[in-house]
Amino acid sequence: MPHLVVEASSGVVGDADLLLPQLCDLVSGFETVDPASVKARFYEAASWTTGKGCPNQFLHVEFSLLAGRNTALRSAMADALFAQLQKEFSLSHSSGELVITVEIREMAAESYRK
Repeated sequence: MPHLVVEASSGVVGDADLLLPQLCDLVSGFETVDPASVKARFYEAASWTTGKGCPNQFLHVEFSLLAGRNTALRSAMADALFAQLQKEFSLSHSSGELVITVEIREMAAESYRK
C-alpha cells in the first residue's frame, strides 16, 4: 500500500520500466507516503475505443491510498502526478491526440488486507 496503477493505450508509454520508478519517486516524496510501501504496475490496453471527438490515445494513473488524508493533500498528489505526466508526454503527443487523466482513490482500512 499505496498502489500506483498506470493504464495506457497501446504504444503510448515507450518504456514503463523508466516511467514507473519516476512516478514512485514522486509519490514517495509526500509526507504521508512510506516509500517502501509503494507498489507500481503498468497495463497496456490491447483493445480500446473512445467516444466521438475524444482523442484516440489515453494514459490514466490511479493512485490508491488508505483513507484519511485531507482533500488538500490528495489534490496536491493529483496535481503533481498530472504535471509529471504532462511533462513526460507533451512533446511526443503534441498533436492533442492523447488524453491524460489522474485519479486519487481512497481505500477503506476496514476492508483492506495486507
